[in-house]
Amino acid sequence: MFNFPHSYAHSPNRSWIFWTNDNTVSIIHEGSQSLSMIITNIGNPIPFLVSIVHGSSDRIQRTQLWDELRLLISSNSSSPWIVAGDFKMLLLTSMSIGVTLTLTLSGLSVTLRFQ
Repeated sequence: MFNFPHSYAHSPNRSWIFWTNDNTVSIIHEGSQSLSMIITNIGNPIPFLVSIVHGSSDRIQRTQLWDELRLLISSNSSSPWIVAGDFKMLLLTSMSIGVTLTLTLSGLSVTLRFQ
């Protein structure tokens, strides 16, 4: 697909990944809000971890996402890690445009400790 020899679709997370023959991709976790993999490139012997996130709008489910990511990094702590996606969360209320927000900060403190 799209002229890539390899692809993978993760329906719950609404993510697609594509890669060339220069890379190997091993899926290590499939969650309802994230997809994580180890990628190794032929030219670089150091594998790295990639997590693609599509967070839930529900705060309790997002807490489960953070728990999954913490567990994942605890078992792969020596690998470089890229985390990208839509976390459905604002770090600061000033990041909101056009909407009045009332935030409950109890869940935010967990996120800040993770970062």
